Amino acid sequence: VLRTHFVGDVSPAGDPARFVKAVHSLYDTWRDGGAAAAGMPLVVNTQGWVKGTGLDLLVDTLRYVHPTHLLQVMAPQANKNAPDGVFWARDAEDEEAVRQACAVMPLSSPAS
Repeated sequence: VLRTHFVGDVSPAGDPARFVKAVHSLYDTWRDGGAAAAGMPLVVNTQGWVKGTGLDLLVDTLRYVHPTHLLQVMAPQANKNAPDGVFWARDAEDEEAVRQACAVMPLSSPAS
C-alpha cells in the first residue's frame, strides 16, 4: 500500500471537494512515486453513485486518472446505471481519444 485516505464518511456527499482532493492525491502518489513507471496497476473502485453530484465525482475521477480499462457494473434497471460509453469525454475530439485509450466493459449485475 502506497497511501490511503479516509474521507470521514461512508459517502462523499458530505464533502465532495474533500473526496476529489483525496482521489487526486492517491493518483498523484501512484503516478509520481514510481509505481506507474514500474508497471504496478492502479485499481480505482469508485463510489457507485451515478446521478447528480455522484456522477460529477465519477466524471472528475475518470478524467483525472485516464483509465485504460473501465468495468461498469450494470443494474437491471437502466435508470440506476451511469450513462453508456465514454460519458466523461469533454467533446467529440476527446471522445475519440478516450475510446482509443480506454476499454469500457459493461458487466451485468444479478437481478435483485
